Amino acid sequence: MTQPHVVASHVLWRHNAGLQLARMPWIPWTPRDDYLAPLNTGVRGQEDTVDHGGMVEQVLDTPSCEVIASNLGANVVSVSDWLAHEAHPRRGPKLEWTLAGDFASYDVAKDYVAPASVTLSRKTWCTVCHGPGRHYMQTRYLDCKCRSECEKRLKIMHCLHDGRSVVYKHGQYGDCIPPHPGAMTRCIRNHADRLFAEGITPSRAQHRLKNVVPANEMPPLKQFQNRACYFRLSTLSEHSKPAEMAKLLMASRFDPRMGNSEFFSFGFSVSDGAPDIGYGGATGVFKVGVTTKTLLRTMERDPSTFVFHWDATYKINSMAYPLLICGITDPGGTFHPVGFFLIGKESTDEYEWAMNALMSAYEEVVRSRLQLDYVMADAALAPIAATKKIPELNVKKLLMCFYHCVACVYKRLGAVQPRVIALVLRHLYRMHYSRSKAECDLYWHEAQEAWGGCEVLVSKNFTRYFEDQWLGGDCCNWQVYHTPPGFPTTNNPCELFNKHFKGIYTQRTIHGLCATFVLLGDVAVEYSTSKKLPFELTALPGVKLRRRF
Repeated sequence: MTQPHVVASHVLWRHNAGLQLARMPWIPWTPRDDYLAPLNTGVRGQEDTVDHGGMVEQVLDTPSCEVIASNLGANVVSVSDWLAHEAHPRRGPKLEWTLAGDFASYDVAKDYVAPASVTLSRKTWCTVCHGPGRHYMQTRYLDCKCRSECEKRLKIMHCLHDGRSVVYKHGQYGDCIPPHPGAMTRCIRNHADRLFAEGITPSRAQHRLKNVVPANEMPPLKQFQNRACYFRLSTLSEHSKPAEMAKLLMASRFDPRMGNSEFFSFGFSVSDGAPDIGYGGATGVFKVGVTTKTLLRTMERDPSTFVFHWDATYKINSMAYPLLICGITDPGGTFHPVGFFLIGKESTDEYEWAMNALMSAYEEVVRSRLQLDYVMADAALAPIAATKKIPELNVKKLLMCFYHCVACVYKRLGAVQPRVIALVLRHLYRMHYSRSKAECDLYWHEAQEAWGGCEVLVSKNFTRYFEDQWLGGDCCNWQVYHTPPGFPTTNNPCELFNKHFKGIYTQRTIHGLCATFVLLGDVAVEYSTSKKLPFELTALPGVKLRRRF
């Protein structure tokens, strides 16, 4: 309802939406309307009219109020009558706050008022400090929780510019009950969180804080363990929630406008605004890749100048998903990672998907097809079969890691006498270091004669096993003449990177799937910037050999 008011020398009309004035209809105000003409009678000087969005205000001199009253009659209400109206809102009683302390940070101030809970929080212009320019402060109102009958109220004004906090109190009659001894304060919690972010265990974090926290204030180990669990879940993403993983994948999805050293995820499609990936079971196998443009451009060169490695490592995440690491080795023996894949299981389909995803990402970034002349793998059949299913790679040779060849031979022999092992290894190494196919055949005939005269090897049918497994089929390229000069004949560069990854980045602890994904992104960025090594085009002696001479 529209209610006119006379406040001092101001006449106001208020129009509520959809309601008409009881005695005078409301008319939208414009400078040319003359519905205020009655008010202008007897007004000395020039009036000021202001439009307040539905509220018209006209400022009059004091003598004009009598004229207005005579013209409008009962529509004019005096100030005293209006303030005395029953429906007029009244403010609550004003609390008297007493300064309790001034602190350098909010954490210290919160520890000072503990135990208390926040009941109201609001952000206003700062009145705590006189810093440069206008900035905000956060005001929090708290109720004391020392006991149920405590009526003390607290107010913390926290400057968001320099962190200074001022504490006020109201209604304290007597001393409050002190907090429980050994409670984890905010200061102790912040120290512990910094240690947890570095991978420190709860027991080690408690031990390190002994020099900072007095013995009578040190929380028990159980509180450190609970805080570590909460911090890992909330801050470090140490979980495997599909919803959070979907958010991470969508936030890091490949975009051509990304920087060269910015990591991105690939290998999945998007449907209805969500990544189309499996999470195990009926949804399919989880598969996702992580890399950067800089890592992919490492392979933008003659394919005969590098050897491609891919190998899976385990015990990385809580879901027990293998981590497939792909990289290349230059003639100098340096390993350059080019991509990381989290796959739900190891099979030919997963390896084939990883290679196709890597080819698609490479073509999207470099604008050319990926070509590989040499691909080295271990004795597993999945990577070999996957490579053979992709003829677009134009792979010339599938190299076999010599270390895995020797390991499989040891496994086949089992528990035999040392002289038998020495007999097998003598001829095995001669065939490995042969310089041509003809020389290797010569050494093979000598090995057949020597192994045929050993009863232990004859009983194990070792000669036929070696011929079928290591001289025929897909695992026969373990001799040095198959590998280009200067390149390693084993998968050791990739294995050493796996060891470095577990020892430095994961610290040999199991992480959640989301945290593992974030960690892979950080590793990809680090090897695209600070740890990026130049690509050597000539063979160089190893670090140990250079150290010796």
